[in-house]
Amino acid sequence: MKMKSARKTRKAVFVFFIFSFSVCAMLLLNKGLDYFWHYKAGEVMWKNGAILTKDVFSFLSQGKNVYWMSHEWLQEVILFGFSKISPTYHIVLYCFTFLFLLLFTLYKTREKDYQKNLPFSLLFLTLSIIVVPNLVMPRPMMISNLLLVLTLYLLYDFYQNEKSNKIWFLPLLSILWANVHGGSSNLSYLLALVFAFVSMLSFSYTKMECKRKTRQQTMTFLLIAFLSFLTIAINPHGIKMWLYPYQNMGNTLMLQGIREWAPTTVSEPVHLVFFAFLLFLCFLLLKSKKKIQGIDLALLLIFTYLGLKSIRFWGYLYFVSNFFIFDYIEAVKKEEKTNGLLILLSLFLLGIFFFQLSSLQKALMKTPISSTMLSVVSEENPKRLFNYYDYGGYLIQNEIPVFVDGRADFYSEIGTYQDYKTLENARRSAKIEKLLEKYAFDFYLLPKDIGLYFYLKEKDYPIVYEEEDVVFFRAKEDDVS
Repeated sequence: MKMKSARKTRKAVFVFFIFSFSVCAMLLLNKGLDYFWHYKAGEVMWKNGAILTKDVFSFLSQGKNVYWMSHEWLQEVILFGFSKISPTYHIVLYCFTFLFLLLFTLYKTREKDYQKNLPFSLLFLTLSIIVVPNLVMPRPMMISNLLLVLTLYLLYDFYQNEKSNKIWFLPLLSILWANVHGGSSNLSYLLALVFAFVSMLSFSYTKMECKRKTRQQTMTFLLIAFLSFLTIAINPHGIKMWLYPYQNMGNTLMLQGIREWAPTTVSEPVHLVFFAFLLFLCFLLLKSKKKIQGIDLALLLIFTYLGLKSIRFWGYLYFVSNFFIFDYIEAVKKEEKTNGLLILLSLFLLGIFFFQLSSLQKALMKTPISSTMLSVVSEENPKRLFNYYDYGGYLIQNEIPVFVDGRADFYSEIGTYQDYKTLENARRSAKIEKLLEKYAFDFYLLPKDIGLYFYLKEKDYPIVYEEEDVVFFRAKEDDVS
């Protein structure tokens, strides 16, 4: 009885640590630029009781019934729903809820492994804030990260235990994924296909081995992959979701313009942490006395490749590694003082959070442009405003029609994203005059370090209001006549 009680206490203490860690991680909260339009989209859907499938935010769409692939609609409704709990701190509540659920699920799916080597478990959890890009940000990926972890759990569980029936929940997760973050929902069936392929392999070479699974197990993986593929179509956009992720991955213009899609390179000092994490995993695998299993190696290689193509995928490798790296870690002797040390560490993290609470409040108040600039723009009531990409979401939240915003996929689809990039970067070009004539902007809101600013400055466009880094131009009468 005492041993059972001790185990329960140890588990409770570790969950308390995860809670404290999640609370303290809120100090890293990055409001981001997409939050604003995600929130506004959720508000519109919540109030109208209907899912948005047509664009209502860009002046380019007004009166034209332009189709919008709102593949994150459910997350946007959830995000706005949190504001019903707390209008001021809904961002914190949203981020804390899904970060805690994520870390708790990571722990719960490998509970015995976390308990067998607590020092490594603490190190591994700490790595999450370093390796997972945008870990604490009010965006759909916070929910999709959780769905990825649950998907991996179901797949690994069936791979290791053919009698498990939990795998049949995967198609249901696929439905949820397609509505929360459709852009990454294809991972549900792709991962099932990976497991199916590896389950057919059998080899043993130096430190690597792979044991073939039964024919029934392989067929089940293939059936689950097929069902997960089919259920992705259960969303407001139907079968279009099957192609959407691949269309995004093939949009080179969009990928080049979005920072989180940038490839990993040693020339970027910030990216070195990803290489360090990869080397860390490889070191642990090679150092272990156990043979490296085929499925572990396959997932390591796949997500390393994806991580090299785009920094956003390194977080996926972190979540994948949760399901195999503990198998290659030796157990350590459990010390009686561990619970006390964990409690003290948890209280220390909570203390840091409350001591630094002012920095979190500043993060919540951060906006792309000042409230004064926003007031000036609102008073002018622009009908065809050229706005800098990073300002779009904030303008949308404040009900100002935009030229462009964080929905690069949407603007690429309607063909204006290329025009925006041309206007943003060019100082002197014959294309500028043609594009200004094409869109007939009545105002321009932009920073002072892009090409279009210098063009407007040189052409003596009237300035309505300017601040240190941002300027608001009015168009010349000839431009809008």
